[in-house]
Amino acid sequence: MPTNLLDAYWNLCLVNESSLESAEKLTDAHMDGGKNGYSFGVKQFDLKTNEEAGALLADILDQFVGSAGSALKPDDVAKVRGDALKLSAGDVDASADLKALVARINATLALSGAKTLLHEKTRGVMEGEVKATLSQIEEFGDAVSGASFFKQGLFGPLFLLDYKNFFGNSIETLTKFVAGDTVTLNNGINVVKASDPFVLTDLMHYILSTKQGSGSGKTGRADVLRRISNIVREVRNDGALPLTTVDVTWLTTILDGILNGQANQFIVSQKQAKTYHDLIDLIETAKGMA
Repeated sequence: MPTNLLDAYWNLCLVNESSLESAEKLTDAHMDGGKNGYSFGVKQFDLKTNEEAGALLADILDQFVGSAGSALKPDDVAKVRGDALKLSAGDVDASADLKALVARINATLALSGAKTLLHEKTRGVMEGEVKATLSQIEEFGDAVSGASFFKQGLFGPLFLLDYKNFFGNSIETLTKFVAGDTVTLNNGINVVKASDPFVLTDLMHYILSTKQGSGSGKTGRADVLRRISNIVREVRNDGALPLTTVDVTWLTTILDGILNGQANQFIVSQKQAKTYHDLIDLIETAKGMA
């Protein structure tokens, strides 16, 4: 297993979930539907949806009550620990008291020591996720090529970490796919089966066949492509990303067609913004091998 997986995951979360600036304070991600709460950290722990986020934030803030530059009081920390901020960001903003609490929290998180502690705590959580993911990969066994693929380099483990970060921790269907089974995705609309031997574009095909990754007019597909491109960037920064003939064919036909299509305005605009630079560069590499 790659020894730099934690660093790669940290870097990936920084580009996928937050900037360093937004990671160091409570922010509203303004997700579609306004269902999100205020979030913080490189991992963007959402105070509304993440059951552990409130306690994690309270543990950090508790260390700085009474410190110079912080107006926090013990009662403020108790409110955070008691899930006073376990609301949508809009509901928090609608309360003058809670909005003022957010302001006091952000003033505290701006302290150098608080930033350091926040990153330490976040990295500790992410280290636990890495260990759990590596254990899941070990449980794939060695009987099928998909399991072997995940044990050969950085792409498979990093993909799995980001997949769980995006979709949640359930990987039952993905596990079947890795094992070589035919699986149905997007409410039964898409039927997919991995290559034999398993290759990296099998994972791209899989995630683009999910409900979020499907559809010519959806923002979800554009965002999934962004995440794939960021994984490619991180892996290639670590070294070469070997391509098989199956990869070359899929990249230069299927994926090239998706990125050059005009039906999805969100993909078009993201491409113009060079969001998919690393994915496009991989396709160009594949074209040179075709």
